[in-house]
Amino acid sequence: MTARKKSLTGKVAVLIISDTHVGSTLGLCSPLVHLDDGGIYHSSEAQKRVYEHWQGIWKRTLDLRLPVVVIDNADAIEGFHHNTAQIWGTDPRKHIDVAVDLRMPYRNKVERWYALRGTTAHVGASGSGDEAVAKEIGADGSNGTFSHYHLKVEVSSVLIDVAHHPGISAGKRPWLDGNALRMMGRGIILD
Repeated sequence: MTARKKSLTGKVAVLIISDTHVGSTLGLCSPLVHLDDGGIYHSSEAQKRVYEHWQGIWKRTLDLRLPVVVIDNADAIEGFHHNTAQIWGTDPRKHIDVAVDLRMPYRNKVERWYALRGTTAHVGASGSGDEAVAKEIGADGSNGTFSHYHLKVEVSSVLIDVAHHPGISAGKRPWLDGNALRMMGRGIILD
């Protein structure tokens, strides 16, 4: 049983990170990834810039010297999907390991870390890739899980309501066709 954490009050920094797609040749990546076969993947120039931005946003956030709440909004890994060739390794476990390595230096510097589950094609059934990353970094979860499909949490008297897939996309039903605002209005009227 985990102890209930104290409520955060006053000024708080909320950092939302999303869609890091670790494992993609276009996603967030460490400068070097040691592959299981003994090889080394060197990040591309674009990935080096993304990595610099990753480090920069963390520095700017932590330099505020406020309690920090992280919302890790899913698709932490790329996964192997649709026979893509745009990944540096096909083993999702290696993607998870690198995603954890990129997050771990910051985990103990923040008050809360909430993780969400994303797209099945990237993170696997039941958001297993996002859940594995969240579990390994010790994200704030509930009911035996470390990640959420939908998160509602109050931070310093502000309700944060977030989901990777918020449920207002058209999907495959023709009567839901149209833009997101129109669909939200239909949902309000028809529900």
